[in-house]
Amino acid sequence: MLYRNKIINADATTALCLTCGFHLLILYGCIMSIFDNPHGVSFVKICAGGLILCSGIMFSYASIKQIVIRRHFIYHSALRLVVTLTVFWGILTCLRSISSDMQDLRTLFANPFVGGWPWVIPIVFFCASNHTVWKYLNRIFIQHLYFGLAIVPILLIINPELTIKYIRSDFSIFYCCGFLLLTFSFQSKKVKIMTVIATLVWLLGTVLHGQRVYILRIIYYIVASSFIFVFMQRKTFGKTVKLVSLFVVVASLFSFFLPVLMKSELVREKVDYLENRIFADTRSDVINDYFDAVKGFDRIVGLGALGRFWSPYFYKRFLVEGYDTDVDSPMRSTIESGYLHIILKSGYVMLVLVLLLAIRAAIMGVCYPKNILLLTCGLIIICRLVAMIPSLAPSFSPGYVVFWISIATCLNKNIKNISNEEMSSFFK
Repeated sequence: MLYRNKIINADATTALCLTCGFHLLILYGCIMSIFDNPHGVSFVKICAGGLILCSGIMFSYASIKQIVIRRHFIYHSALRLVVTLTVFWGILTCLRSISSDMQDLRTLFANPFVGGWPWVIPIVFFCASNHTVWKYLNRIFIQHLYFGLAIVPILLIINPELTIKYIRSDFSIFYCCGFLLLTFSFQSKKVKIMTVIATLVWLLGTVLHGQRVYILRIIYYIVASSFIFVFMQRKTFGKTVKLVSLFVVVASLFSFFLPVLMKSELVREKVDYLENRIFADTRSDVINDYFDAVKGFDRIVGLGALGRFWSPYFYKRFLVEGYDTDVDSPMRSTIESGYLHIILKSGYVMLVLVLLLAIRAAIMGVCYPKNILLLTCGLIIICRLVAMIPSLAPSFSPGYVVFWISIATCLNKNIKNISNEEMSSFFK
């Protein structure tokens, strides 16, 4: 009885820590959509860094709590070894960059993109040791959905340019739309309507910012969720017709308001920008610089969480076009391709470990789904793996946290025995 109570208490603690962790990340994104990323030390930057630090502590505490109570929730000992090595190597990648320099320490623990948290975050794998965690995650996603639809109009008034940039980022309040679309059949009617509206706002903001990978990711979620919904509702043809009709109505309204939007100078500028970027090559020069700078043993073990490489391409851009070196520094601390970014920071070792877990989890989720949750997690993993080829470098963001929890869910032996009927209670 005592052991059972410990599990209940740990799950409650995990839910609280996960909720706080996700909320803090979303709050960070909102702050950055208003103030951008100010240079030097400022009150805004201190607050934003504090949010990242507190969020990382919350996720870490929740994960460690679950490690203590539920260690063996994966079928095979070989997979358990890979998980252990992944977490260990990620933490080691972070620790390798610890120094006495205060600026490096601030970057390491307060920067969600080039700091240490993206490499520590695989530890959230253990949060999915108890499948009931998805009840809390679903509530978190719905809360963020409503909050996003309420806050985005306000942010657009304050700073429209940064808000459009924020909507398409990995810190977007609408990151939750992917999961809610894939579990559309199990959501309430109100959540379904809000999800459709939020997805259109998400797509519009991404199009206006001209990010090809993010646009394709949203389309992927829409198409995948449509197939799932039709399959789940195959015995209720009327519901499928209603859904199709809803999308037709929404698409018609979008087509009606599009000419009005095109009258806006900002919208026309963004559309022209997107047309110019569709087939533009924005990666080759930086990738060539990357392979010239990172060689040998550095590719095997990486350069650490704060590892950087010299890019003559960005140096030439600075000399010719006068770019701000604080934003587009020739000493690059990141590279757009997710897989190359992993090699830069943590080497081939981490890349192999991540792929071993992610590919196995994706196969288990998509090819052998026993319920909608496994299928949803498998599709989320595949989307991330494909998007990481040209973009989506690992970051301490809500989307990346969900990616690792999805991997753990697909490898969790306890979730495989749950039916869709039982799973429906998760989304109520």
